[in-house]
Amino acid sequence: LLQNEIFSRFRGKYSVFVLLLCMSQSKENLTTADYRFTFHQSGNTESSERHFSACSPEIAKQMFELACKKDDLLTENVKINVWNRWADRWEEISDTN
Repeated sequence: LLQNEIFSRFRGKYSVFVLLLCMSQSKENLTTADYRFTFHQSGNTESSERHFSACSPEIAKQMFELACKKDDLLTENVKINVWNRWADRWEEISDTN
């Protein structure tokens, strides 16, 4: 029960963070998309994934970097995909710089 309470509090703060980032974007683009980050942790051969919902790939990348910093993760070979719900597949994003 305590773990669920902590997760709910974190998720609530995280949702506010996403909302504030989306509000800072142009009012014309308030839709969110699901982004998948596939990466290797430094020194590890297995890949890992993290998923985020955001208004743009740039914001998703900021969220990924913040999560990695919070968890002290050093990442390599990061690939970003966006979920195309109409085609029911992940599509690769070339670069978010």
